[in-house]
Amino acid sequence: MDMKALAEAIILQSLEDLWDERHRNESLAFFNGSGFGMCSRIAGMGQAEKKALNELFGQMGINVPASAQEEEPEKVTI
Repeated sequence: MDMKALAEAIILQSLEDLWDERHRNESLAFFNGSGFGMCSRIAGMGQAEKKALNELFGQMGINVPASAQEEEPEKVTI
């Protein structure tokens, strides 16, 4: 499994964990922490995808994760 697929799997598992009370707090910690920011960059999520995820969280009545609102860092070309 490559890094992109692993990052995507982590994000998807964390989304699924939101519906399980036993794992909800861990999932929210992931989305509100640096883990989501790192995984979303590795997975290649764009701003449109992050916005859609924010809207999903809003519909669920969950505070929008700070890392999902981050602007894309500027790419440095050497």
